[in-house]
Amino acid sequence: MMHHIRFAYQGDVDIRVKDQGFSEENVTPNTAEIQPGLINDQEGVQVTAIEVNRGELIKPAFGYRLDYDGRSVVISGDTKYHPPLAEAAKGTDLLIHAVGAAKPELLESRLAWRTILNHHTVPEDVGRIFEQAQQKIAALHHFVTLTNGQIKPPTLNDISARLKTTYSGPVAIGAYLTRFVIGKDKVTVISPV
Repeated sequence: MMHHIRFAYQGDVDIRVKDQGFSEENVTPNTAEIQPGLINDQEGVQVTAIEVNRGELIKPAFGYRLDYDGRSVVISGDTKYHPPLAEAAKGTDLLIHAVGAAKPELLESRLAWRTILNHHTVPEDVGRIFEQAQQKIAALHHFVTLTNGQIKPPTLNDISARLKTTYSGPVAIGAYLTRFVIGKDKVTVISPV
C-alpha cells in the first residue's frame, strides 16, 4: 500500500525534491510490517501487537497492549468479538474497546448494514470481553453507530444499556480528549472540558 501511495503523490514528491531541496529519502514513506507479539521495547515501554478478528477478508488486524512500570493498557482496534483479546488484556489497568451498533430495523433493511456491523463488536459482546478481562476500568471508543438518515443511530445510552446486560463493572464512555491517569492503585478518568 505504501509503495503505491508514493506513486499517487509523485507530483508532490517531485516538487519537494526539485523546488524545496528535500532528498528522496526524506519524502519516501518509512514503514515497518508488524507481526503479532512484541513490536517495540524502548526505555521501559513495551508495545505488543495482538492479532484481532475483523473477518475473513480483513487481515491482518491488530489491537495493542502497552506496558510501562507495572501499568498496562490494551486498545482493541477494530475487531469482532475475539476472546483472545480478553486474554491478552486480563488484569490490565485499562481496556479501551471499539463498539458497533445499529437499530434492528436498519439491519433488516439492507445486507450492507449487517456486513459493516459484522466487522465490529456489538455492545453485548464488548461487555463479555470486559467481563473476561477483568481490567481495573473499561472504556468505549470508536463508536460505529449506523444510520441511513431516517432510522436514527443508537444513542450512547442505548449502547451503555446493552453493554450492561453482560458487564457490570466500571465503564468510561470515550470522547475526544478524554484522558486516563493510570496510578499505582487506580485509574482516573478526566473528561474533556
